[in-house]
Amino acid sequence: SCSKLSRERGKYGRRQCRNIVNTDTKAEGVGHGAAPSAVEAPLALHLCTTFRTRLRGWHAVPRAGENTGVYLSPCKAVHTFGMHRAIDVVFVDKRLRVLRQCEHLPPRRAVWCLRAHAVIELPAGYCRRHRDFMVRVQRALCRAKWGSWHQKR
Repeated sequence: SCSKLSRERGKYGRRQCRNIVNTDTKAEGVGHGAAPSAVEAPLALHLCTTFRTRLRGWHAVPRAGENTGVYLSPCKAVHTFGMHRAIDVVFVDKRLRVLRQCEHLPPRRAVWCLRAHAVIELPAGYCRRHRDFMVRVQRALCRAKWGSWHQKR
């Protein structure tokens, strides 16, 4: 495993997420390096880069499915107030290196990472199901950015 996520019980018995320590310099920022499955649909990321779209966040995504996520940039903190289900949250820097990862963040919680440049919100359990989630995120970002650039031309 190239990263370690430590969870501990905090005040009032709630689970808390802590920063990830990257122990593998070869796979830095690339996830676990497993090959993506050829059968599954690719990850689709909705880019939220303006204040209004970041404010709406996950609520702006119509019919968010199992392979749908939200990329918030710039962003250092997110909350799950008003949500009905848990999500996976990944904080990344400008080079898409994982700084912090919170899996199954339940509703009515807030998390932050002051060093982060962007946040990726994914359906709960996505990071655990797909060990190569950062490779999938990078591919989805390329597709989303190319698609938005192509539509402007």
